[in-house]
Amino acid sequence: MTRFVCVALVFLGSSFALAHDHWINALRLTDPISGEWCCNHIDCSAVPKDGVGEVSGGFMVAETKEVIPHTRILWQSKDGSWWRCRNMQTNATRCLIGPPRGS
Repeated sequence: MTRFVCVALVFLGSSFALAHDHWINALRLTDPISGEWCCNHIDCSAVPKDGVGEVSGGFMVAETKEVIPHTRILWQSKDGSWWRCRNMQTNATRCLIGPPRGS
């Protein structure tokens, strides 16, 4: 029984990673300013609802206290959530993907 549960969790976890990896990579998203690719399957994750908030000049990422300028926001989230892609070495936000405006 334990072996079955472990195998099931591995498959479920990989399917979630592939699902997000699929739409972000399928859109070939890049930072609009730097041109850097947004993500692969390990450096992007959904942000909690209170994890991003609009402030003067852009949107603040609560986890890092970074203000991402409006011009760097990608309004293309396919699931209506905020997604943050980060630099794995510095933890700086590489791309911030928001739900389409008005959704």
